Amino acid sequence: MAILNKKIKAFPNVEVVKSDILKVDFKSFFEKEGHPIKVVANLPYQISTPLLFRFIESKEVFSTFTLMLQKEVAERMVAPVGRKEYGPLSIFVQIFLDPSIRFFIKTSAFFPPPKVESALGSHGLEKGTHCN
Repeated sequence: MAILNKKIKAFPNVEVVKSDILKVDFKSFFEKEGHPIKVVANLPYQISTPLLFRFIESKEVFSTFTLMLQKEVAERMVAPVGRKEYGPLSIFVQIFLDPSIRFFIKTSAFFPPPKVESALGSHGLEKGTHCN
């Protein structure tokens, strides 16, 4: 954490938070900042779906999401009607967000390499908007 804090020192608008993400009070960050916040995160794959639901439930405190997810989760989020990946996650996410997959990340990009591939996605909070 010390190395990361040193690297972001030049960016006063960036804060690294070390916490259990499933217990974080998102509204407190919004109140502290006074404006919607941007989330840039590598989501723990085993809790990505419940975490996405928490983000959406508190969507009024966020402006954008740029998330690294397990490839299969990202594909379910953006799946159109009629595709085998389309399901409850697709419906729920697409009602509230405008998700897109920016690119895929091979397992070789990590050490140690995970057993699954990843995807980086951006998620606008209004239909028709994408995060850049």
